[in-house]
Amino acid sequence: MTPAKEAGITAGVPNYFENKCSEIKYKRISVYDSASSDLLSHADEMVEFISSGLHHGGVLVHCQKGVSRSATAVIMFLMR
Repeated sequence: MTPAKEAGITAGVPNYFENKCSEIKYKRISVYDSASSDLLSHADEMVEFISSGLHHGGVLVHCQKGVSRSATAVIMFLMR
């Protein structure tokens, strides 16, 4: 699971530069890493964030294991 940001830095993947560099923008989508997770309801939000990031330089998309949620986000962006 990627816990909500309020859960603290020890939960999920920490956003290392979040409080150290104002030029790096983070977007956390809090969903479980399971086949029953609903990423489709976050599609517009993910696509908009990736599009904006690409317009302003670059984007790194990742999840804790890097095998399903991050790949799904990139595929959603490419399909739109």
